[in-house]
Amino acid sequence: MNRDAAARRPWSLLDLDRAFRACWAADTCSPDDLPDWRPDNPSVGHCDITTLVVNDLTLEQFQAGEALSPPRTVTRPPGPLPRRHPEYELLRARLTEHLGPLPSAGGVQSPRGDGGRGELP
Repeated sequence: MNRDAAARRPWSLLDLDRAFRACWAADTCSPDDLPDWRPDNPSVGHCDITTLVVNDLTLEQFQAGEALSPPRTVTRPPGPLPRRHPEYELLRARLTEHLGPLPSAGGVQSPRGDGGRGELP
């Protein structure tokens, strides 16, 4: 997506989906999930750092019969991530290339208080 176009209008879910799919890669995948990562299912191993940007777009990585934990709200801790910070920064940089500048912490507010995009440090 053109950066100027992204600056002129809010991102749609489709914009975010396309950008993530272009940016998820083996080098941003969680090491625990790397053996299962494939280019045809690039969201594998990206739940944690993706949810820091936007609530989870990685649904298809979960296969039929896989046990999932019940959803829960987690308060984002302040400061840098204690785990996978380099991968998060790499994914964030790639998304900036696709979408233009991303909001910083305390950025655009939505009724949820996070601009609908997650709060980015």
